[in-house]
Amino acid sequence: MGSAAVPAVPAVFVVLWSSAFIAAVIGTDAAPPLLLTFSRFALAGLLLMAVALVSKSPWAKGRLLLHVVVTGLAGPVVGTAPRLWV
Repeated sequence: MGSAAVPAVPAVFVVLWSSAFIAAVIGTDAAPPLLLTFSRFALAGLLLMAVALVSKSPWAKGRLLLHVVVTGLAGPVVGTAPRLWV
């Protein structure tokens, strides 16, 4: 990332983070909460995978891969889904 883009990172983060709440409120009228949660994190995972492939980042292997997968699946289910269920 170029040094000119660094000051914009916090603003982009705030916009993305706050828009997720608005999308969840609107989306729960159209789809079940767990479907929204799955869709959101699946899309994020695909985007991050694309970034990792383009940047040629190293991938976790073996036992570390298991920990990454369990943590990655537990975060959305335990952390986000209950808040959308209300």
